[in-house]
Order: sequence, then structure tokens, then C-alpha cells
Amino acid sequence: MPILLNTPIESAARVHRRIIPALKRLGIRTLRDLLFHFPLRYDDFSNEKDIAGIFPGETVTVRGVIEKVSLHRTFRKKMALTEAVLRDETGKIKAVWFNQPFLAKNLKEGFLVRLSGKVAKGPGGAYLQNPSYERVGASARAIHTGGLVAVYPETRGITSRWLRYLISNSIPLRKNLVDPIPLDILKRNNLPWLSEALFLIHFPKTKEEARAAERRFVFEDLLMIQLRALQERSRLKEKRAPEIPLDIPLVKKFVTSLPFALTDAQRRSLWEIANDLVKPSPMNRLLEGDVGSGKTVVAAAAALLTVKAGYRAVFMAPTEILARQHFATLGKLLKPFSMSLGFRTGTEKRATDSDVVVGTHALIQKGISFENLGLVVVDEQHRFGVNQRQALVRGHTRTEETRTDADELHGYLLNEGIATGRDKLLYEDITYKIRGSVFQVKDEIGLGHKESVYQKALAEAFRIAGLRFTQEKRIDVFFRGKKVGIYQPDFIIEDQVLIELKALPFVGSTELKQIWQYAKGSPYKLALLINFGPQGVAIERMVYDTARSPRESAIEKSPRTSALWIPHFLSMSATPIPRTLALSIYGDLDLSILDEMPKSRKPVATEIVEPAKRESTYQFIREEVKKGRQVFVICPRIETPSTNNESVTNIRMSELQKRIWEVKAVKEEYQKLSTNIFPDLKVAMLHGKMPAKSHTAFRRVRRNAQALGGKSKEEVMKDFRDGKIDILVSTSVVEVGVDIPNASVMMIEGAERFGLAQLHQFRGRVGRGAEQSYCFLFPTEDGAASRRLRAVRDAKSGFELAEKDLEIRGPGNMFGVEQSGFSQHALKGIMDAELVRAVRREAIELLRADPGLRNNSTLAQRIKEMESEVHWE
Repeated sequence: MPILLNTPIESAARVHRRIIPALKRLGIRTLRDLLFHFPLRYDDFSNEKDIAGIFPGETVTVRGVIEKVSLHRTFRKKMALTEAVLRDETGKIKAVWFNQPFLAKNLKEGFLVRLSGKVAKGPGGAYLQNPSYERVGASARAIHTGGLVAVYPETRGITSRWLRYLISNSIPLRKNLVDPIPLDILKRNNLPWLSEALFLIHFPKTKEEARAAERRFVFEDLLMIQLRALQERSRLKEKRAPEIPLDIPLVKKFVTSLPFALTDAQRRSLWEIANDLVKPSPMNRLLEGDVGSGKTVVAAAAALLTVKAGYRAVFMAPTEILARQHFATLGKLLKPFSMSLGFRTGTEKRATDSDVVVGTHALIQKGISFENLGLVVVDEQHRFGVNQRQALVRGHTRTEETRTDADELHGYLLNEGIATGRDKLLYEDITYKIRGSVFQVKDEIGLGHKESVYQKALAEAFRIAGLRFTQEKRIDVFFRGKKVGIYQPDFIIEDQVLIELKALPFVGSTELKQIWQYAKGSPYKLALLINFGPQGVAIERMVYDTARSPRESAIEKSPRTSALWIPHFLSMSATPIPRTLALSIYGDLDLSILDEMPKSRKPVATEIVEPAKRESTYQFIREEVKKGRQVFVICPRIETPSTNNESVTNIRMSELQKRIWEVKAVKEEYQKLSTNIFPDLKVAMLHGKMPAKSHTAFRRVRRNAQALGGKSKEEVMKDFRDGKIDILVSTSVVEVGVDIPNASVMMIEGAERFGLAQLHQFRGRVGRGAEQSYCFLFPTEDGAASRRLRAVRDAKSGFELAEKDLEIRGPGNMFGVEQSGFSQHALKGIMDAELVRAVRREAIELLRADPGLRNNSTLAQRIKEMESEVHWE
């Protein structure tokens, strides 16, 4: 059987089936995966010396003949110790290996070998400690010793040495690969072609060769991201949006009504947004600003323009606390303009026909839609997809007669008498939730598991998403009117959508035809084929139509102009993002930046509190309370234990366990502060297990909450806002959105356990009033000298801190994009502003010459593969 790039790794020579699971843990399922399993780093063994010239502490490579080999065990720990004596023309040296008894058989007296490693000093003189070894042959290329030696991501049972051996045998296959990057782009940017780069990244002779290869793959991954972002931007421009005129007198009236002056950054951002709203294509903009920089005011002005033009605006927040905060703030800002405000969350359903509706993400639940929706503002979610925006628009806000696949599905179901005018929104909402659940499972447990593993994990994820489903449904299979069997789908969701689950290398026409046949004999007209493949997750959608064959059925056709207009979209983020990172990861969004603070806001004084100063800090806090101020206390973050990659992650249980641990931490801190430290002050606690609000529908929840403090989050926050509580002990629920102007102290326990952006968010909860505010960082003893805590203390703005965070931790950990599936090369490239700009220029030029990438099919395929690996929402 010929060995090809798509050959499964188990079919390759010298790959024992026992190690296949370990390779799959590394994402290696085919020989192509093996070639693209890149080194983490390189050991530099280029310092080749004669034995007589080496010194302890050096890392060297020596070449000689093995004179003696012995194996014995240490006296105390009974550890296997392999020793060999190597001789060259200048002298002899001993090599010692721990716990590698097999080397006594591999290394024979008289072998000519090369050893590379660190020189240590022992009682008998210098010796090589656990060196890499390699026989010197007439034609064999050195891959384990001498020069630069690749060190790879490993797992139990798979070593870098073994990976180097396997890759060296497979590297000739690289010549079968087609380079996705056009030749002219490679030449302009001085990049090696794919085949050369693959060889150089695994077996470089010099650091320059390794850097050149890495730069090529960084460039490639960034190019895919930029092309995808620009394509999304182009697709959005083809959509229709309501044209909202720029009413300058209205804007002036709004600005005049404010009890404060807008900053220049607010004025600039408002102008950028207003100019987007007048266009016939949907706005897609990120409004980025430091904590307290005035993002809500700018968004309120956009909402005012939208409503006065005859459309509605919706504000969505990630938590109910933040949604209520927005509702209160917008009520004050828009009060002079005779506009109605509505509020809607998962637990409260006030009118949705108001001019401005504020709520949580429950606004995209089934049955909730808006007539004449013109603007969607989402806080702390950088992207909000076209389908999500459409799901908010009531069906009769049509602008033209062209139809999409979703419209086609809806029209077919309507004609068949099995759908109503609102069911299209239901289907969109269900499929959106299914997709979110699928990517949650992929992010939690990764790829490479059996189908049954994904089935169990998806069941948990669907429950968390609030999707009703059954796995017991059986569908009769008929042939020429005669029952010939029974088909049992993996899931039936909401008695509407049939799901077939696979874990195959790829799915093709056979699987699609099969699911079409199953749908044919069922009452379900929408079927999803979900495949957890080795390269990522693929979701194929099929609409069963009795008049057409499966080939003609609606299976994810290319998007066309929507029959519904798309509302304008504005995302607000209080997490400052360095420009290079925003350009790379959020390249499909336009960017407005609030990079200055209102002049009335005083900087929050920040101090790292050493253990010796804890008591004096407590006394300072007591004095602040006596002045009438209030205090936030954030409990240390509790790390959840890592899960075994080989087991199914019980998503529901992990989230429940995390909440239990957080409650425990809050209760312990509350007990300590209220009993021992501040018994004379009014101390309360707030945590995730408390009900969001007081309501008769939640009597059972409230009864359970009595033991945890007896009040809902809403009641606690109201008491705190009304000054009935001096000190509020909380989890990270106050990270965003809470606005208590009288709070002047933020005290953070276990501060080094939080990220820089999160610490900055905590600090932003104080300093909102006229008085000087303070943030006290209480590290554990090990975290006292943390570089990160010093960065928080010294940073003058969130943008300065974001740059420092990018420098310290890198973009992957900084904003969670590692969990979104971005490659390590892409994350490295984001740090290089010049490279990001060069890539973007090339992407723009490439799409200008070839908008659909029809002349660059390999490039288009790479983008498609990447889209299945990265969760973009």
C-alpha cells in the first residue's frame, strides 16, 4: 500500500497500535498531521568539541568510540543507572543515563557514536549527564545530536526522540504538498516555499533557518486569519441595513443634556459610529475603552439616533447585574428624549416593543423578536453573528425579495403547513444553540475521541444550553413500501431538528445521502450532520424536500443577500486590546478607541500589601468606612483540577463544582471579616449560587438560598447601593458592570491568581465618585513579588497594562484566544506589528485581484479548514 499524506498514522511503518491513542492526544492522526506537528523549541548542540577541551557547565557534542557499557542500580533508590565510557583521540569521558536501562542493549562496545548534552562534575571528574545519543553512519543524517535538535510537544509514551525519528522517515512526503501561498507573495516577503519550510522547521542547521521557517508558518496562519476577516467584512457589506440619518441638532441636544463634558475620544468615536449608521450596509464596530471611559454614553447617543429615525435599539449584556446597570444608566441618559425603555432577561419579561430594550443574551431566545430593529449593542462579546442578529428581527421587516437558505427552509415548511411565520426564528435559535454546544464540547475535550464520547458530552452541553432532546426516538426505514429496519438518530432536538453524529476523518456524499434518506422517512425536515474530524468540527445542514434529490437539497449553500435586513452592530469592551492584537483577531470589526478618561475621575491608588502590612491596611479600610465609604472584597480565584484527556468531561458537573468552590471561598472570607476583622461593620456576601432576583417563581430557589445568606443578588446589590452594607464580599461577579459611586476601596485576596485584565476590571469598580479611591492587592506569600502585580500597580491606564500583559503572557492566555483554536504560530505573529501590517496588505491585494479565491483554491481550502478549528463567535 502506498504511503500518502492522508495515510492514517496507524498504517505507517513502525507505529505500533498501542501508541496510536497517545499520538491522537497530540492531534496526530495522519502523516500530514505528523509533518505539521512543529517543535516547541530547539536544543542547541552545535558546540562540538574534543573530549580534552570540555568543561563542566557546558552543553557540548562529542564524537568517539564506546569503550565500555555497564548497567546497575543505585544503592538508595534502586534507580537503573546506565554508564558508558566514550573515547576519542584526545581522551575519555563517562556518560550517565538515569532510568533508561534499555540503553545498555542499544549502545555496544566499539560503536562510533555522537553524544550531546550538558557536562556535569562528579567525584570522578567531568561526565555527560543524560546526553542524547546517535550512531555515526556513512550516510545517515544526524537528527538527535549535533547542531539544533527539535524538541516537540510530548505526551506519555511519546518522546521527542521518537517523533524526530518518525518525522525524518516521513519528511520526503512534503514534496506532495501544494503551497497555499502564491509564489509572488512568497518572493515579496522573502519566505521559503512550503516544502523547504517544512524541512527547515524540523531539521534546521542554524537558528536563522529555524527562524525563517517559523516566520513562513506565522505569515501563513496570519494570512488565513486576515483573509477570513476581510471576506466576512465583504459579505457583510452585501447585506442591507437600515439607513439612519445623522441628525446633528439631535446629537448636539444630547451632548448639551449631559451633566458632564464628553472627552475628545468620545466625540471622535461617536462621529465614527454615526457615519457607519448612515450607510446601507450593517455597521460592525468594536468600541474599546478603559473602565470608566464612557462607552455607554457613546452607545446611548447611537441608540438615540436609531430610535428617532424610526427604528428600535437593543442592548445585550452577559449578566443580569450588568443588564440592570445598563437599564438604569440608559434611563437617566435618555430621559429628556421621551423614549420608552424595556427590560428583558431570562427571569424578567417586561415589554419588548419599547424603543430601547435592555437585557441579557436571553433576548435571542425563541419567541422574542423586534419590529424595525436598527441597532444591536452587545457588551463584552466582541462578535455577534449575522444569524444572531437576524434572529432578533421580526419576520416582516423585509427589504427585498431575494431569498436565503433559511428563507427557503421557512417557505417550504410554511407551504407544507408545518411552520408558522415565527418558526424561522425558532430554527435559527435552535441551530445557533446547537452550534455553540458543539464548540463548547470541542473546546472542553478536544478532538480524537470516539463517537460515543462526543455523544455523552453533547448531551451534557445541550442540557446546559436549555435544549430539550431525546436519544430514544426510533424511525422506521422503508424500501418500496416495506419496513426493512429501524434508524435511531443520535439526537432529536426540541422535536424539530434531527442530529446525526460522526467521528470520521471526513464526511462526504455517502454520509449526506444517508442522512437525507433518514430524514425522508421522518417528520423532521431539518437535519444536521456533525462530524468531529481530526482537523476540526464540520456541521452540514440538510433540508429535506420531497421534490428534490439529496444533491439538490439545501446543504449549506453559499450565502446570498438576506431577505431580512441586518441591524447595525456595536460591541463594547472594557478590556483594552493592543492595536496589533485587535487588527489580527478582530480584523472583521472596525475599531473605535476611547483612550482618555473624563477629567473628573481620579486615578485609583493601588498598593501591593505585604503580609506585615495587612493589619494596618485593615485599619485604613475601617477609617474609610467611618468616613461613609464602602468596600468591595474579592475572594481568591479557585482553580479547578485538570481533567484527564482520556475521559469525558462532565461539563455540567465541572461548572457546578466550580460554583460550589467559589461559594465556599466567599463564605470563609465573609466569616473571617464579619467575625474577626470587622465585627463592628455591616458585612454581606454575594456569589453565583444566589438567585438573581426575588420573584415568586423562584420560591424553591430562595428557600435553598436561605442557608447561603437569604437574599437574592438583586436585593444584596440594592442594599449595597443604598448604603445598608459597608463591606461586600464577592466572587468575580463584580468584574464588570457594577456601578457604586460611594465605593472607594477594592480589596483583592489572592491577587496573583487573577489575570491582569481581570484585576484592572476589579479596580475599575471603584473610583467612580468624587473621592480618592484605593485598590489593595493581597497576594499569597509566593505571589508577593509578582511581576504582574507590579504591572497593575504601576500602569497609568488600561491600554498601558494591556501592552504589558501582552508582553508578559502573550495573546493566547491574555484574551482566551488559545481556547478558541488559534494556532501557536498565529499567536506568536500577533506580537509582530510590522508583520501583521504586511500580512494585511497582502490579504487586501489578494482579494482585490481574486475576490472569491477561485484562482487560489488551496488557499480557500485552508481558510475553510481553519474556520472549523476556530470558534469565532
